[in-house]
Amino acid sequence: MQFPDRFHRLEQITQGLDVVLSFNLLKSIQLKEALFSRITSAVTIYIWQSLISFFPDKCFTLSDNLLGAYASEIKALPNITPNGLVLPKSENILAYNSLHRIVAKTFMDLGLDRHFSACQFPLNVRLISGAPNQTLDGRPRSATKPHADVWAGDPAGAIVFMMPILGDIDKVGVHFFEAENFPEKYQGRLKDFNEGHAVAETAVKYDASFKLGEMILFDPFLLHQTQKRGDGLRVSLDFRCLAKQELPSDRAQPSDGYRILFPTADWLDYGTGRLVVTSEPLLEYRGTDHSTVGYEVALKTLRIAD
Repeated sequence: MQFPDRFHRLEQITQGLDVVLSFNLLKSIQLKEALFSRITSAVTIYIWQSLISFFPDKCFTLSDNLLGAYASEIKALPNITPNGLVLPKSENILAYNSLHRIVAKTFMDLGLDRHFSACQFPLNVRLISGAPNQTLDGRPRSATKPHADVWAGDPAGAIVFMMPILGDIDKVGVHFFEAENFPEKYQGRLKDFNEGHAVAETAVKYDASFKLGEMILFDPFLLHQTQKRGDGLRVSLDFRCLAKQELPSDRAQPSDGYRILFPTADWLDYGTGRLVVTSEPLLEYRGTDHSTVGYEVALKTLRIAD
């Protein structure tokens, strides 16, 4: 491995947790059934709130089969970006706050908060279709191309958290690859993920895949690629947290991804001591190509009085 210190950092972060998959740059943690059930329910309600707001004359039954029962309506929602983000809007913002509170509580219960100085806000609720789409998949920074998150503008010290929640994870999965060589010129933001072909072509695939009930942590130098194997929908959560332990390779390239990283103490307080609010309606969509730099919804913080 080119960066043994990155492996050791991830090993230290996950020490003492129920690690079910362990690779140099990736770990998968088994979550307790009750915790995963709460997160699944919160995500389901978040999507359901979008549905009942956009289709006021239709009936939508709140169930674990929400994606299968209402796939066409979900695909038609206007608050989903080309990269699959299900955006918080005024109609579903309370459901978002509830979701964040549950994820933050899980993060703290696992003792992960002590390892990070800042975390990404808002969380990414991501809905991906398994049906290939030449227009979307051909975008310069499409997740269907092998890429490292530092190429998307993430800080090199920001550990990525990813969790499949609902849907067909076999048809819409993710492959992970460790590069044998990662030159410094590729350790920062790229305009097109294809520019990193020299790194991707030597990468070795991990025997790792999405599994419901598990939370994956991986280093931002780890290459990954969304796999589309047929018509079906998958919903997952992803966010990044900036490690307190800084490594020499974290400073290789400047990053503008810090703008969405909030101090961990503040991040943990959202949904509890403070709420995120927006006046943007569901129908308003700015149509930008989302990255981890900035956010596509104008959000404000409302502190709850003691």
